[in-house]
Amino acid sequence: MLAFCTLSHVSSLACEMEEESDFSHFSPWAVSDIILKVEDVQFHVHKTILALWSSVFSSMFQNFKGRRRHCIPLPDKSAEEFRVFLEVIYPNFQRKIKLKSCTFLLEYAREYMMETLTEKCKTYLEEKFLKNTPTKAQESRVSVVVKILVLAQEYGFSQLEANCIKELVTVEFSTLGKVHPGYENISRDNRLLILERRALNLEKDLEQTMEDLENTKEDLKQAKEDLKQTKKDLEQTKGGLESTKGVLKRTRKDLKQTAEDLENTKADLKQTKEDLEQSQIREEEAKHIVQRNALWNSLSL
Repeated sequence: MLAFCTLSHVSSLACEMEEESDFSHFSPWAVSDIILKVEDVQFHVHKTILALWSSVFSSMFQNFKGRRRHCIPLPDKSAEEFRVFLEVIYPNFQRKIKLKSCTFLLEYAREYMMETLTEKCKTYLEEKFLKNTPTKAQESRVSVVVKILVLAQEYGFSQLEANCIKELVTVEFSTLGKVHPGYENISRDNRLLILERRALNLEKDLEQTMEDLENTKEDLKQAKEDLKQTKKDLEQTKGGLESTKGVLKRTRKDLKQTAEDLENTKADLKQTKEDLEQSQIREEEAKHIVQRNALWNSLSL
């Protein structure tokens, strides 16, 4: 590590950065002390900051001491990507990592042995995996998971890799095909693992379906027996209803006859009453005759 990489140095440097320019003009700023050339662009950077992030940069800068601002070419890199890289690691920028930038940031982290940057990218991918829930369009979700898996397998994020595989196992093959060529970047072993686990899931689903069919068959058999018994009960009920209908018909007839008998009895009672009244009248008349005869007989004497 460089001797000038002290906390007080970094703290004072950060304060100066907040007050001065950035990479937008590609010119010296905030006591920048070295130049990194990417494509045709010169980035004025600080050895202290880069050395704190990377032992590779620290070793590189050992050969460039003194006040002179040396220019170090970095071939085979994109100037725009390198700008993003710097803005992610510089404390005054703290640029957020995106899925698109994560790809080349991990490449830089590997090339320059930047474990802290690797962890930042890993944390971002883990949060992205959890945050990007299936409430969004299914194809978009699958595409994101495939991209995360490709990075996880490349940089050894085993738990994240396992989580991605677990989710992709549940995705239809037709949907996986839509994220081509991302799916082609998945390692052969992982693709075989996805296919194997999906085949096992399909086998389990088939077994469950067969079991459900057998249960349905038994249910249909029981329903057929229940229907047969219900039909038998309906026939018995129908016979009972016919019998009840006959009983009700006879009862109605008996009630009608009873009503007629009551009418006849009522007429008989009326006639009997009239006969009794006539008998009483005749009895009264006979009594008067006897009394009258007795009176005449007494007068004759």
